[in-house]
Amino acid sequence: MLASSATPIPFTIPAAAHAHDDYDYHNETIHCNYPHPVEQIRKESYPHMADNVYLDHAGMTIYSKELVLASSEMLLKNLFGNSHSHSGPSTRSENVTQKTRDQVLQMFNADPKVFDVAFTLNATHAIKTVGLCFKDCFDDFDYFYNLNCHTSVVGVRELASKSTPFNDLDDLNLNSDKQCIIAWTGQSNLNGERYPINEWNKEIKHRDPKCYTLLDAASLSTTSPPDLSDHESFPDFMAVSFYKMFGMPDIGGLIFKKDAAKKILPHKKYFGGGTVDAVALDIPYKEFKDELYSIVEEGTLPIHSIVQLSEAIRIHNSIYGSYKNISSYVKELTQYAIRRLQSLTYKSTGAPMVVIHSPNLPNQGPIIAFSLRNSKNEAIGYFDFEESVSLGGLSVRSGGMCNVGGIQKWLGRDTKDIIRDYNAGHTCGGAMDIVDGKPTGMLRVSFGAMSLKEEVDTLADRIVDFLKNY
Repeated sequence: MLASSATPIPFTIPAAAHAHDDYDYHNETIHCNYPHPVEQIRKESYPHMADNVYLDHAGMTIYSKELVLASSEMLLKNLFGNSHSHSGPSTRSENVTQKTRDQVLQMFNADPKVFDVAFTLNATHAIKTVGLCFKDCFDDFDYFYNLNCHTSVVGVRELASKSTPFNDLDDLNLNSDKQCIIAWTGQSNLNGERYPINEWNKEIKHRDPKCYTLLDAASLSTTSPPDLSDHESFPDFMAVSFYKMFGMPDIGGLIFKKDAAKKILPHKKYFGGGTVDAVALDIPYKEFKDELYSIVEEGTLPIHSIVQLSEAIRIHNSIYGSYKNISSYVKELTQYAIRRLQSLTYKSTGAPMVVIHSPNLPNQGPIIAFSLRNSKNEAIGYFDFEESVSLGGLSVRSGGMCNVGGIQKWLGRDTKDIIRDYNAGHTCGGAMDIVDGKPTGMLRVSFGAMSLKEEVDTLADRIVDFLKNY
């Protein structure tokens, strides 16, 4: 599959004379345990990334050439039909769907006797589904969600009778007389901060055994899928996004404990095609299918996307060897990027050019949230930088990153700021990036399995070049 060597990507420019960078990064090596050198993988498996510096893998990673070719071949050589039938093409669809479920569970080390998976539109849809099912099951329930979480996790609060954000489990005040859900993220999509999974789940269950737990693993699974082998201490529900893991297909999944799900999912009120074994037209009578995932998978499944997912899991493993290899590589690359950015200072004043927003840099995931500063150590907005570098083929993320809690914490903003700025015309990711001297958002770079050291160096050089007039 991979045979030739690759050359470094372009876009590296000389550091400007106004910047001071005494960090000797040229000879530093990022260790990689992939079957082939990462530069070779990048060139041969991702030719569509040529002439691009892509640093937004937390938003969506990039699909491989092998995945496009293999999934296309699978679709061209096989006829797939609607699985709600018994024809040959329909049976083929049902078989590949079950095979893919098994592959997904195996990828997360999830015992199929304990866990199952339902295919969803994305991680947001998986989270929303859990919230809606709880609303149908319990008229009155409390919802607790971690501060540094994605907007999609926050949104469930609209379905609860009471909702409370928390920073740590010490903040939780559980009412033993009331049903509740506690949701948190395995890894912040804003800055890569990681949170305990099994430890928090065990503590929650100890304090309130009837409380249900929901983990947003979309960000974490991009390079470090959680291990579900210790099923007794793992959360009841977990949302994942497969395009964040493989670049395509554009679907997600809800992985759930069967014992927990069977108490919740059958109370779901809405039903669609493929979810029921019997339904009456004139009275409110229905019988859901026995398979719990069928209750969630309303209508015809996206069979062609499921075919792609099956191929994606297989091919990703063949290219990189394992997610352990990926996790180790991107961790080292992230630490290199942190050192590289922290080394950038102004020659004239010694002030830092970059401020990184993270509490625990040695143990964070492959995401770096940061702000730029001028030579007087004053904040610079994010909008002009992203606009400038994007014209040269460098992709970063800017704005609020759909994580209002993290933005408030790291930029010192509060609810009054948010409402005031919105009324003044600011929207998330918009051009109004400084209001009354206070930033409204920040910049974010994130790394994937095929990210390169040269991309980090290009980012640093672009920052230096951009700040030459500050």
